[in-house]
Amino acid sequence: MMKTLTKQGDRLIFEVDDPIRQLWRIDAKTPLTVTVDGDRLILEAQRDEVSDAEFDAAAAKVTTRYEQTFRKLAE
Repeated sequence: MMKTLTKQGDRLIFEVDDPIRQLWRIDAKTPLTVTVDGDRLILEAQRDEVSDAEFDAAAAKVTTRYEQTFRKLAE
């Protein structure tokens, strides 16, 4: 995909199209880390780490749902 920058006042704006934004799971409030590697501009979405409580809740849900499968795999 080829993109160009858009002039807005004294700035150049890089626009992220909706399909890419949805795939990347970002919105206007998502913090991005910007780095440069030679001629490459690298954007990385910064996501909040999952809390221990959220992880434990998700693990319990998966364990409950797939308990029989896990037992068979353990045999």
